[in-house]
Amino acid sequence: MSSLQNKLDRLEAFFERENALHDEILRGRPTWWHVGKIVLGVAFVGRSVALALKASGFGGYALSVLMFAGGAYLAYEGIAMLRERRRIAKVS
Repeated sequence: MSSLQNKLDRLEAFFERENALHDEILRGRPTWWHVGKIVLGVAFVGRSVALALKASGFGGYALSVLMFAGGAYLAYEGIAMLRERRRIAKVS
């Protein structure tokens, strides 16, 4: 049992390191990068709505849901990073 727990602990530590690295890379990106992600995310959401309205089968609806989820994630991540930068700028 402890062997399984050790493996799970190592896996958790690996994911924490990878998440910290990813967050550091995102913080290093310029502001225009995050604004571009927001614009692209909104475009994906708009396109997914248009696709859902014209969809004639299950595939069109599935694609529109995937595009909506991806666009929402891009917009959310861009907004979250800009908010964090603003919060850090106010503290400094």
